[in-house]
Amino acid sequence: MPAKAKVLLVLGGYAFAFGAALVLAYVRVRMTSGPDRDASAGMYAFGDAMWFLFLLGCATIPATGLALYFLRSVRTFWKIFSGVALAVAATAAAATLIFFFGRSESTSLLGKLSSLSVLRILVEPICAVMWTVAAIFAPERPFRLALLGAAAIEAVSVVPAILLWISPFFSGR
Repeated sequence: MPAKAKVLLVLGGYAFAFGAALVLAYVRVRMTSGPDRDASAGMYAFGDAMWFLFLLGCATIPATGLALYFLRSVRTFWKIFSGVALAVAATAAAATLIFFFGRSESTSLLGKLSSLSVLRILVEPICAVMWTVAAIFAPERPFRLALLGAAAIEAVSVVPAILLWISPFFSGR
């Protein structure tokens, strides 16, 4: 298959994923319309944005897998990509640490960074899946290990935040 056809196939997959996520997000907005949505517009808007990003992340997995399959023979790509994956995963661990040590600080820089770290924590599960999919297509063992390590860092980093967020449901209050 010519390189141009491969690029068009992958881009078409991403375009389809974006369209599918957009349609499903629109359906969610239509199904949740009403007085509750009007009264809590900001909360619904955030939920809609998270839902769209989740759908987009899931829908782009096949196109990303196809792109990674086409790139299997490019060793330089995998060398750089696995290094970037580990660097990005390190930001997940840092975000979790900042969140836990800075959430009681409201006015300091650490407290402000803690508020922003939640955004990074919310995408950790998507990144964990992404690095795992990449590891499946990685052509050599060192690249697979680096990508699986990045996925493990992302997965482990999100667990403390999830436990903290669900703990009120089990505290009996």
